[in-house]
Amino acid sequence: MDLIEWNEKLSRCVKCGSCSSVCPVYLETGQETLTARGKLALISGCLSEFLPLDNQLYDLLSNCLLCGACAEHCPSGVKADDLIQQARSLTFAKVGSARWKRILAKEILPFPGRMKKIRGGQQLLFKKIPGDRGLRLRFFSGSKPWPVLRNPFFLDRDAAFGPNKSKVANPIGFFAGCTINYLHPEVGEAALKLLYPLGKVLLPKEQTCCGLPAFSLGDLNTARNLARRNILAFSESRLDSIVVACTSCAAHLKTAYRDLLAEDTALLPKVKEFVSKIEELSQFLIRQKVVAPPREPLTLQRVAFHDPCHAKRELNIFEEPRKLLRSIKGLSLVELKEQRCCGHGGLFNLSHPDLSLKILTHPLNHLDQSGADMLVTSCMACLMQLKNNASFGERSVPVKHWAELLV
Repeated sequence: MDLIEWNEKLSRCVKCGSCSSVCPVYLETGQETLTARGKLALISGCLSEFLPLDNQLYDLLSNCLLCGACAEHCPSGVKADDLIQQARSLTFAKVGSARWKRILAKEILPFPGRMKKIRGGQQLLFKKIPGDRGLRLRFFSGSKPWPVLRNPFFLDRDAAFGPNKSKVANPIGFFAGCTINYLHPEVGEAALKLLYPLGKVLLPKEQTCCGLPAFSLGDLNTARNLARRNILAFSESRLDSIVVACTSCAAHLKTAYRDLLAEDTALLPKVKEFVSKIEELSQFLIRQKVVAPPREPLTLQRVAFHDPCHAKRELNIFEEPRKLLRSIKGLSLVELKEQRCCGHGGLFNLSHPDLSLKILTHPLNHLDQSGADMLVTSCMACLMQLKNNASFGERSVPVKHWAELLV
């Protein structure tokens, strides 16, 4: 954007404060500079050169989950989350972010070989530290454990690719994403079991991180490079759809890739084709008229659904996973009193851990009040955040991806 466009978009904010009433960060901190209108005022000050584009500004802009609640409730139609993310990118280009976050998003998550070295270190710790020692308990159990990398990773597993006779004309591509690949392969395996009856499923080994962590930091160069890698990985085969089980990955692939690569004219045809084929798993299954397979009814189980911010605000997903869950005999679907952001927000939970957990208390309280026996969600980041913390006294509520219940 040029300066005129920036000023035009920023001027739409009339400082009414509607964003303050729904901003998870402001509701916990009470700091005006951390509201959407406060951040937009800071951005305006920087563009007029009244304020410097410096580390302090980047830190203030990083105090945002990019959850989109402000934009959803803005009577003037200001897309504050988009403007805040773009301002992060401008600031990142000048001052960068914390070095460890840049390394994680750019140098570690996109490279399975490097993740395997980290996994090897974890396995060594497991062997060297006795199970009853405090250090082992600190690292690998409790309310906030270090994530345990799975062996083998999902994309390294020998998976059957489904029947040759398809209900669709061409194979189905499956995009795994970092969390399914490294931490929760059981979600990917559940998704494949649901997809196999529909036709041949392809999992390109060259696929990598969707780029959302780098994008949320403002590191657009890394986000572009990862977008190119994924598009090229899936362009080798003629696919009807590219199915994504994580709603955050799906939203990023579908909404950000075209803008990220808009100036790459040589790749643009493949970009458009790739984006047009992205489908979130529940939407794809509903379109294919899939229901839960016949089996013995479950012992009556009360299941609550957590709606991720990306799902409801960027992909407009609400009814699809619920319809699939209702097809399971013996399952009782209960609604939470209110759907709130879980506080994960890309790398927000790592850079602002205490604030992230404060934000998480609200959806957890609603879960406890619901009396549900299980919580399910559709975003792998939300799943990690909720899975590590959904306990109430001696009661621990299991958290799963909804696809795991259908197989």
